[in-house]
Amino acid sequence: MSEEMPSYTWDEITPCPRPVEFLERAGVGSAQPCFEYALPYGAEPMDGGVRFRFFSRSAREMRILFYDSPQDLHPSQVVPLYPETNRWGDVWTLFVPERGVGTLYHIQADGPFLPEEGLRFDRTARLIDPYAKALAGPYLFTEDKILVPPKCVVVSDHFDWRGDRHLRYRMADSVIYEMHVRGFTRSESADSVYAGTYRGVAEKIPYLKSLGVTAVELMPVHEFLASDPFTA
Repeated sequence: MSEEMPSYTWDEITPCPRPVEFLERAGVGSAQPCFEYALPYGAEPMDGGVRFRFFSRSAREMRILFYDSPQDLHPSQVVPLYPETNRWGDVWTLFVPERGVGTLYHIQADGPFLPEEGLRFDRTARLIDPYAKALAGPYLFTEDKILVPPKCVVVSDHFDWRGDRHLRYRMADSVIYEMHVRGFTRSESADSVYAGTYRGVAEKIPYLKSLGVTAVELMPVHEFLASDPFTA
């Protein structure tokens, strides 16, 4: 799928009541009345379940595939999203009860296959949520050679900073030091008891500050497929 993401302001978002009977029809537990909103996108853990929101202007139907393990080839549950009940404009949204942090999922989208218009929908494809904040598991192939990418993971944004506050350096005054955790203190010249570890990096904070460094960027910024010749 190739689609331009929209830009919304909160003033443009109108709460829409979700039909109570939908979850019962989808077979995902007892339904409770609630309201759906367009933002934020992705998976948002809430009391009693997870709210999913996906953007697709051209999809005719969408599904959420849930898995019990990162190594599973096949989903343990498939929950459909219907345009009549789960689509508000170009946003597809659904609250799924009895799901929470750690839930593994993919999405599927059914729609037109018109490559000349940038539309390449494949209803059998397992898709990664573009707003997923974590992935788990390897790339797999089903018996009929359908690619199963790593599973999306529902995560919580809550973190106890224990009183830490952002230093708020202006970008013009920032000096950002890029490093790999292992390589930064691996050399004997680093003279670190905790060589190649996060603790080893922490030992060197006074040294970095003496250089005028204001921020450290740990590389790589995300995991990559080690067997891929383009990223390994």
